[in-house]
Amino acid sequence: MVLLGGMEIQRQRASNRDHRVAVIDAAVALLFLAALAWAYFAMARAAEAAVRTYGYNVDSGAIGWWAAMNYFLPGAIIFALASLALALALRGRWLLHWLASAWGLYVVALFTWIIWNS
Repeated sequence: MVLLGGMEIQRQRASNRDHRVAVIDAAVALLFLAALAWAYFAMARAAEAAVRTYGYNVDSGAIGWWAAMNYFLPGAIIFALASLALALALRGRWLLHWLASAWGLYVVALFTWIIWNS
């Protein structure tokens, strides 16, 4: 129970299901962070290889860096926020969880399609 300006507010407790899903969301956020770190590392190596091979680098790694910043970073952020919202039993926790899940499915489907067609 919290007193806020003379008003009593009772905080809702997170259920067991909320905690289990929060742990899963946190794990997925860590996976997105690992993918972000891997993409950054791989693109830095691609740029170094281009400099060794050609003596200069124009855009080696730029597409991978762009993909990392536009797909992996938002995924890590939204899954971390969803995990936090579930753990704290905030009001919009399930909406945020399903938005994060939709983003994760979108990224997986997109990269599967790219790999399949290349």
